[in-house]
Amino acid sequence: MDSGPPVTPLGRVRQRSEAPAIRLVNAVEKMMSTPITLPTISSVIQQAITKLWENYKGKEGWSTVDIIAGYKLFENTIKAEIFVVLDGGEDEELWLRGQLQDMY
Repeated sequence: MDSGPPVTPLGRVRQRSEAPAIRLVNAVEKMMSTPITLPTISSVIQQAITKLWENYKGKEGWSTVDIIAGYKLFENTIKAEIFVVLDGGEDEELWLRGQLQDMY
């Protein structure tokens, strides 16, 4: 007895014509067919990370752990913005050290 092609579990739900289940199945199928877009890193965060890397990587008194903690600090875009506009002098370094100490 050939009953035709096999029916998928989602197809069985549709055959029952239960409206709430069909809406759920349709929603799941739509989610599965919609491409996922990953969040992008904001420009200011990229600028802060680049500035941190260029100005502090390998600098005396700054470890790799400090640099990685700085990356975490810049998850806060306001702090990233502040860091980007600081002029690179002693105030910047003191501000950055203080922020990292507050984190831990």
